[in-house]
Amino acid sequence: DPSTYIPISILDRSIKITSDPPSGLKANLKQAVACFTKEFYEELEPRSRGILFGLCQFHAIMVERKKFGMKGFNMMYPFNLGDLICSSLVLKNYMESAPAKVPWTDLRYIFGEIMYGGHIVNNLDRLLCNAYLDFYMKDELLDEMILYPYLDFNLHNSNQSNSKTNNSSNSNNESNDSGNTLFRSPPVSYSYDSIVQHIDDNLKYDTPIAFGLHPNTEIDFRTSISENLLHTLYDLSNSSTMATTKQSNQSNSDSNSNSNSNNMTQNINETIQVINELLRDKKFDLMTIYQSNEDIGPFQNVVLQECERMNYLLDVILKSCNELDLGLRGELTISESMDKLSNDLYLYRIPNIWEQASYPSLRPLNSWLDDLNNRITQLSNWKDNGMPVVTWISGLFNPQSFITCVMQMTAQLNGYELDKLILQTDITKKLTAEEMTIPLKDGQGAYIYGLSLEGGTWNISQGMLETSKPREMYCHMPVIQIRPVIQSSETISGQGQIYQCPVFKTKQRGPTYVFSIQLRTKYDPAKWILAGVVAVLDVV
Repeated sequence: DPSTYIPISILDRSIKITSDPPSGLKANLKQAVACFTKEFYEELEPRSRGILFGLCQFHAIMVERKKFGMKGFNMMYPFNLGDLICSSLVLKNYMESAPAKVPWTDLRYIFGEIMYGGHIVNNLDRLLCNAYLDFYMKDELLDEMILYPYLDFNLHNSNQSNSKTNNSSNSNNESNDSGNTLFRSPPVSYSYDSIVQHIDDNLKYDTPIAFGLHPNTEIDFRTSISENLLHTLYDLSNSSTMATTKQSNQSNSDSNSNSNSNNMTQNINETIQVINELLRDKKFDLMTIYQSNEDIGPFQNVVLQECERMNYLLDVILKSCNELDLGLRGELTISESMDKLSNDLYLYRIPNIWEQASYPSLRPLNSWLDDLNNRITQLSNWKDNGMPVVTWISGLFNPQSFITCVMQMTAQLNGYELDKLILQTDITKKLTAEEMTIPLKDGQGAYIYGLSLEGGTWNISQGMLETSKPREMYCHMPVIQIRPVIQSSETISGQGQIYQCPVFKTKQRGPTYVFSIQLRTKYDPAKWILAGVVAVLDVV
């Protein structure tokens, strides 16, 4: 505990030393190994030594994966060395009375559901944690297993090519020896010092491949860091400009400042004018919609709910813009909310008051307004012409209500119990909604489009989920048929394994989960779980 007897004057003159958390997979792995004494490690039997190293690798992966943001985990969890130490003590006690065959199933449950799983509250993150343990906690771990999960041939070659040095002869030797480029578990006979040396010699660089992620993840990670830095600089520069402008408005002494003030006000007025022209007279007459439908069914309820929420959003936008316009003219006193609104409009950001009444979106203001107009167009067509052949599900406030509506219609027409239905998806070969001209019959589900894959790509000709192409951040999905089926009587047919791909409203993931679609794959589905493959409704 900090001492309370040291004079403050001495503390002020002292050198402050902080202990920052390690950065990088290698640093985290070395820290994980260093938290165990040499005596503790040497006391373990050979099998326990190998499992302990695998546990350290698992801990380092779980801690360092958080740097990838929502691609790493849907939520942030406080994994720490205490989890690792407790797991090691349980491992030691458990293995002392273990049979000749290592009880991998028990160990995976203890580590994944109790020790580390005790932090996890998101089901998809728990699935990710268990997928890592399924890969690491197996017999191959004790036999110098490659610790890069589900490494396919293409990524293997890419990894080798990236590890070449400037010396051409050494590069040729490395490219012919995969052991020099792929990190493996050490032999169980290694001593403690040999383990540390093994990490220094063989784990030479950080790569997303070590986490089971695609190399494109590094591009997205670096791009996000750069964008956040540039946005911060942009906001700071414009904030200082606006502060100077407001001071000049009070003094009215600097002609240049007055010019900046006029330019700022003109930009905001132009933005307000564009918004008013775009959204004026776009509200829906809910009473007319209700009266035009003799039989109000699930789909009609979806339309009414969507139109009601759209009306509320339009009211908030137009009312706030009108108040700000009056304030800029001097007819109203500028309030704090109006000041924030003017700042956001000047910086082309979605105002917070609009976000609270809107749908989740990561778009800038101009793109958001275009997307809003497209959503209004879809609702207008749906109101006038009935349910479309293919629904742009990305354009709904509440996509879950549409999914529930499809299941309700199937349950009513076929006399099924709603709680016994599951949603099955069939990926068609039609890339656009215009190619689908024949509507589905009642009870056969619905066609949807607007989904984009992140972390993988879709092979239309083979109907398979495959590894992303280099620098391909998203892959637009074809039209998809969603149809409810009885879980006990109908299963997914065809060859190949199935990956339950989560669908999110935005790349923010976690809180925007909608439902899951089934994607066929020739690989183990755990590969795509570790790769963070998801479908996103709204791609910027």
